[in-house]
Amino acid sequence: MQVKSDLMHAVERNKEKSNAAGAYEFMYAAGKSNERIQDFLDCIVDIREYDVPYHVRFAIDNDIRSGLWYDVNVSCDGVTLERRHDLLQRAEVHVCAFDIETTKLPLKFPDAEYDMVMMISYMVDGQGYLIINRE
Repeated sequence: MQVKSDLMHAVERNKEKSNAAGAYEFMYAAGKSNERIQDFLDCIVDIREYDVPYHVRFAIDNDIRSGLWYDVNVSCDGVTLERRHDLLQRAEVHVCAFDIETTKLPLKFPDAEYDMVMMISYMVDGQGYLIINRE
């Protein structure tokens, strides 16, 4: 958090010095000339939420909320979501989680060519299941 705090001070200082377009022109000009940038902190004009996963940021930006109903349309132009305001009862949220235990070499990822699946455990809406390889 200390790094983020330090960077935010630099961003605020740089925003006061110039607008974003001027800063980008400065960076472009500095790259074209033989001058070297003395302090890279002077080039930081914005900081984004580095700790927010993409799918969460996407849902926030597009106002997609869990527990609501949507019509999903897929076409060659992409995917569109339209909220169904006529359906008032909240959709039931279902959760599925799983874990696969395999044999593997130390400090390596499992390889399907020779590593075996020892067990698969999964839960659906709080009910747990276990599949065991008895070989």
